[in-house]
Amino acid sequence: MQRSITYQTNIKHLFIFVFLLMYLSISSNMLMLPPLFGVAFIYFIKNFENRFVLFFIFIYLLFFEALDDFILFSSMLFFYISYYLIYKNLSNIVVCYKCLIPILVAWSYIGFFIFSNILSYILNIDLFEFQLITIYFILIESLLAIILF
Repeated sequence: MQRSITYQTNIKHLFIFVFLLMYLSISSNMLMLPPLFGVAFIYFIKNFENRFVLFFIFIYLLFFEALDDFILFSSMLFFYISYYLIYKNLSNIVVCYKCLIPILVAWSYIGFFIFSNILSYILNIDLFEFQLITIYFILIESLLAIILF
């Protein structure tokens, strides 16, 4: 009897999602582990048309926001704005996809920092401070994203 592999990719994405949630809980306790925000952004871009994957990315981002005290749904809004305004234009300029990955990872952190501070200013909430460990996160996640994608 032939095995149906129709949903095999969905199962793969489900395992990736479970791993990311476990990793996020571990990285919230161990501060030197990057939260994989940039990797989630690249994963979002690669699977933008797949609604099943977007659902899991948004759940991951909700946990990310809750653990790091960001404004609710701000990262999702940032991902969509960045996809349409930044990625679409950059992908026309930079042809090499592997060269584009570190730029997008750096943008995901720096752009989200700016976006969060703008939202915090509008909502009259304490602003976030840029920390040097963010540069470490950008470097590690850029290498990881180049290897994975």
